[in-house]
Amino acid sequence: MHNAAARKTRMTTQILPPADDAPVSVAVSTVVRKGHEAPYEAALVGLIDACQEMAGYLGATVRRPPPGTRGKTYSTIIRFETAEQLLAFEQSTERAMFLLQTSAHVIGTPSWRDASGEEVWFQPTAARTPVMWRMTLATLVIVYVLVLILGEGVNRLLPNEPLWVRLLAAVAVQTILMSYWLMPRVMRWLSRWIYSGKRTAA
Repeated sequence: MHNAAARKTRMTTQILPPADDAPVSVAVSTVVRKGHEAPYEAALVGLIDACQEMAGYLGATVRRPPPGTRGKTYSTIIRFETAEQLLAFEQSTERAMFLLQTSAHVIGTPSWRDASGEEVWFQPTAARTPVMWRMTLATLVIVYVLVLILGEGVNRLLPNEPLWVRLLAAVAVQTILMSYWLMPRVMRWLSRWIYSGKRTAA
C-alpha cells in the first residue's frame, strides 16, 4: 500500500544549469485537501528542518493559501547553493519520506519547477525570518552603487540623448544586472546575515 502511495505522488525536479556558481531554487506548488492542512504543514516543517542539515541549504519559503480561497494551494521555494546539492535533496530519503507522509493529504501531483530571478531574492523562509533592516540596507547599497556607476557611464556614452533615454538605458542595464547576475550572488554571500531572525513556523 505504501509503495502504491509513493508511486502516486512521485515528483521529479528539472534543475536548470545555473549561471556560474549562482544559487539554485526549486518552486513547489501543492494542492492540499480541505481539512488536511495541519498534517501537511507538520510534514513540511519536518522536511525543512531536515534540509537544514543538508550541504548547501540556503533557506525555504512557504506561502499558505489566502484565507477564504476555494483552493488550498501551498507554494514553497527551497534554495541550495549549487545544482548538485539541489539534486542531492531531490534524491534524498528525507524527501521521499515527505512524499509518502503527505500522499493522503494532497490532490493530484504537486508541481516542481526551477525558480530564479527576483522571485527568490528576499523571500521570508519557513524556518527563518529575514531581518528587515538588513534586507533593506543590502538592497539600498546595491541600488545606490549601481545608480552611481551606471548613471555616469550612460551620461558619457550618450551625452547628447534626452534625459528620458539615458534614464531608460541606465534602469534597463541595472534591472538586468540585478535580476540575472548580482542579486543571486549577493543572496549567497549575505544569506546567513540576512536570514538570522527568529525561527517561525511554516
